[in-house]
Amino acid sequence: MNAVTPVEPTLDTAVWDRATRAANQWRSEAIDVLAQGEALVTEMLLTLHAVHGRGAKVKLRQLLGQRLADLHDAIKTDGPFATEGKCAVARLAKFREHETLRATLCHGVATVALDRQRRWIMVIKLAALDSSGAKRTKLVIDGDEAAPLLAELQADVRNLRSAMGQITAALKSTTVAKAPQQPVVTAA
Repeated sequence: MNAVTPVEPTLDTAVWDRATRAANQWRSEAIDVLAQGEALVTEMLLTLHAVHGRGAKVKLRQLLGQRLADLHDAIKTDGPFATEGKCAVARLAKFREHETLRATLCHGVATVALDRQRRWIMVIKLAALDSSGAKRTKLVIDGDEAAPLLAELQADVRNLRSAMGQITAALKSTTVAKAPQQPVVTAA
């Protein structure tokens, strides 16, 4: 009787290493872009909170989802900074679409695989807890989808940065407009 010996193809380690590095580099770049957006939200909340009077209505909570909600509450139609923030509502909403992606990229466990053409595929699994128990998500991204997704993230953060700049400029112009006039002293 002959024994059956499984035949497994070998993969060049250099190919595997390059693919793994490329996948992890994409992931780290995407996380960095999302962190830039998170920093913009945090700094804007701090700026709004510091405004005398209206700023007291702005919450400063710790978790990102809470901060995104707090900024939205501050700039929405009936929020304390509705006038200055109207330019940012849609851009903030667009950035918020990436909340699930952010959580998965930052906290998920990734496995990198190769397709037949030796292009990388990243499978990221995340188990999160909420009041109803465990919530499991899985994200699959391949090398072809990665670049356009990163470009979209970069554009959304760039647009958010622009909107935060517009809010800051509007706050400065309001402060300057409301500043008391200095008396004019004339020589006698």
